[in-house]
Amino acid sequence: MGASPQIRRKSDTTPEARKIK
Repeated sequence: MGASPQIRRKSDTTPEARKIK
């Protein structure tokens, strides 16, 4: 949902990445 693999790699330590995981 608006979370691309590029963002997940950049936000791998941010709270947003936790939502994707």
